[in-house]
Amino acid sequence: MGGHVESGKGLSSPHATFRLLDNDPKTVWSSEMNARFPNEIVVSFLGHDTALVTGVTLTLPPPGINPTAGICSNDTTVWAKDVEIWTSMDTPTQGFRKVASTSLPMEPGDHSIAFPAPIEARYVKLVITSNHGCPQFTVLAGLLVSEGQAPGYSPLLARHADLAALLATGLPATNDRSAPTSSSSPAGVQDDICARSTAPSAAPAHPESHNVLIISDDFERYAPYYYAKLDPESPKVKYFPADPGDGRVDSSILRRLVFWTVPPGAVNPAAFVSSSAIDTVVIAQVCDIKTSLSEAAKRGLVKWVASGHKLIIQDSDVCGGKGPDYSFLPFRFATNNPGAKGATSRLFIAENNFLASAHSDDAAFLDEESWRLEKNGNGKNDLGDSNTVVEYDSHWCGALTGQNVNLVSGFVLTYTRYGRGVILYDGLDYDQRRSVAYRQYVLRQLLLPFDPDGLPCSVPLTPFVVTTDAALLTRALAPGQTYTYPVTVFSNQGAFRGPVRLSLASAPPLSGLVARLDPDTVTLGSEAKSTLTVTMPPALPNSWRMAVRGDSNDAHAAVCLAANLRRTATLTVVSSLTTPSASGKNLLIVLDLSGSMNLPLGKSTRIATARQVLRDVLKRIPDDFNVGLRLYGHRYGSRQKETCTDSELVVPVRRLDRDLISKTVERLRPRGETPLVYSVLQAVTDLKSAGGGSVVLITDGEESCGGDFAAATNALKQSGLDFRLSIVGFTLTDQKARQQLGAIATATGGSYYSAEDGGALTRALVAATISRFPYSVVSASGAIVAQGEAGDKGRELPPGEYKLVVQAGDEALVIDRISVAPGRDATVRVVRKGDRFVLDRQ
Repeated sequence: MGGHVESGKGLSSPHATFRLLDNDPKTVWSSEMNARFPNEIVVSFLGHDTALVTGVTLTLPPPGINPTAGICSNDTTVWAKDVEIWTSMDTPTQGFRKVASTSLPMEPGDHSIAFPAPIEARYVKLVITSNHGCPQFTVLAGLLVSEGQAPGYSPLLARHADLAALLATGLPATNDRSAPTSSSSPAGVQDDICARSTAPSAAPAHPESHNVLIISDDFERYAPYYYAKLDPESPKVKYFPADPGDGRVDSSILRRLVFWTVPPGAVNPAAFVSSSAIDTVVIAQVCDIKTSLSEAAKRGLVKWVASGHKLIIQDSDVCGGKGPDYSFLPFRFATNNPGAKGATSRLFIAENNFLASAHSDDAAFLDEESWRLEKNGNGKNDLGDSNTVVEYDSHWCGALTGQNVNLVSGFVLTYTRYGRGVILYDGLDYDQRRSVAYRQYVLRQLLLPFDPDGLPCSVPLTPFVVTTDAALLTRALAPGQTYTYPVTVFSNQGAFRGPVRLSLASAPPLSGLVARLDPDTVTLGSEAKSTLTVTMPPALPNSWRMAVRGDSNDAHAAVCLAANLRRTATLTVVSSLTTPSASGKNLLIVLDLSGSMNLPLGKSTRIATARQVLRDVLKRIPDDFNVGLRLYGHRYGSRQKETCTDSELVVPVRRLDRDLISKTVERLRPRGETPLVYSVLQAVTDLKSAGGGSVVLITDGEESCGGDFAAATNALKQSGLDFRLSIVGFTLTDQKARQQLGAIATATGGSYYSAEDGGALTRALVAATISRFPYSVVSASGAIVAQGEAGDKGRELPPGEYKLVVQAGDEALVIDRISVAPGRDATVRVVRKGDRFVLDRQ
């Protein structure tokens, strides 16, 4: 009937008092340890209404139920004994008067305390003044307040029609906006698979979740509750102390939210219509939901959803084996639970929607790549511990797919509408809560407007699924241009095997559209691939849809491709000079200190010039680089036997220390021979612990220790290391030596540079060490309209004239005028000519 524990004194925990109201004598409340009497518990009624109260029934547990076993002498000594009943019409703390008292016998079961006459009350307080002897704890199994009747009195249930409806048997008729698509009828572009509305027909009654009831045995398994902190000014309000969405998602919702908590066994239908005006329920990792949630609670929850509310169900790797029993849901549904294994995997976005999107400019952007690779604020990839949906009907709509550690491929984020409400299922492992992407993801579930919700439901769950790259689900296309879509068909839970015929339809029909699927029939085991190629006609509408359909004799599916007329063009800056991101910040400098470096160069010497150039170049290397130094020819003279292995790593590859590198080179003097090939091979070992990187070798002479360039080149290729070698020939004139050095450098993706003086050496070193090329796009008015880095996905620009500025170290490379026309993409490549960079427009 909606009874609620308001407060208490001597309580072991706020949640323990739920056990007093769950109508189960085997679950008990116990006081905190060594709590002094009296213990007090204040309860209120649904909506804090006034009730006509005739008495109270207190329940003592059956023998053997003792949460304090081993502490007190026996079960019965912890039972409450002397009790008082007080009532108030004012507040939970004021206006109380005592109306009854008694001593409870040392007997299990119900013990009724009748009032001399019915009493109107808004609050009832139980005061326990003693127990049966245990000094550490007091235990009570149940508290029931009885409602009376009197002429003119309206019972609580009559005053709350919403609760009466939830308590009634049977389920209501539902005005279901997402009526199922029959799996036995063809999936055409005009049917629900592609034509469902992406916008609600009316303004949502709930623009976001506000009052959230968490049903769980461990409330911190729900990530927003786990990270939230109590607001000292309002103990029921929780919020994140820092932005959990990393600035992308509106995390201010957490200051607008109120969380309510209840264990599964204490849920009754009144929990959904209490004075807190619950609009969202989260069932968080409740493995025994079939037995822990009462039939009345499950029936009431389903009715409550149908009346226009949001239900979020989360499970992952907690339960093990088959997932919880969700047979109480209105539509068939079951999940597969992999068990806690810390397994890695990946996700695929099947439908761009409010909850998850592949578009980086979208507030719902789900950065799956960073999550999978554990970068950009994303912690350990446990995506393989996610649950997948194994049983379903076509009411369910798919948003995210994945593969768990059981090698089960299927949906991990699904939803369905029931009546005016929406049910979301989230199977991702809640251990991901330290990842930015996961925190954004669960926040979007709370931010989802509902009643109605506006989710498109373009991917009903079917035996097989047709997909493409999520970034292509919505695409801008230009007249006369040709585009490709990779198409993947996978068997959902391995439920389908056999041939699937692929075809394309559009709505509205496009005259002159040329489409080809290669192949147009795939044979499905676990998954199969095809490619859609479409050439757009000369005239296009502002927007249209295409559906890649998959048909078999007994199953059908489709992927909906939304398209709009492209009015922009992409400007892309690329470079073949960039290094792989994993090791792009690791650099090893190898410096020749053979005897010939003592020779004069202009008014100085070669070594003095090299030292000065090295100091200048070190200033230009970014602070976050890891830089090491290897020297050769500096310890032994030319006639000593050790001279051809005289190569030493004097500064390991670590965070850049400019002073250490400069001072090391300053104090050492050139002496011996040129074991160049030997030093290159040693450089591979130097970079292994760092995971690879770039090597810049500076030499003024050819190999003088008989090193085998061909063997060394082969060894570098077979090392498996992410390794790029650039060689600067300083005053090196021998043509054969240049060719040998150029060949070994080119084989690793590097280059050979020739430098005859200090200025040329500086330019060559800068060219050899630069791997990043940031750029800016400037409009005709002088405003920067786009920024990026060579190698990124490019920038969409409206028609117009632009200037491109690319930064190559401390040099600005400029193209003053680039014309952009709709649908006509432009690419600019950073290339090297000699020891300089230039821009090549393509």
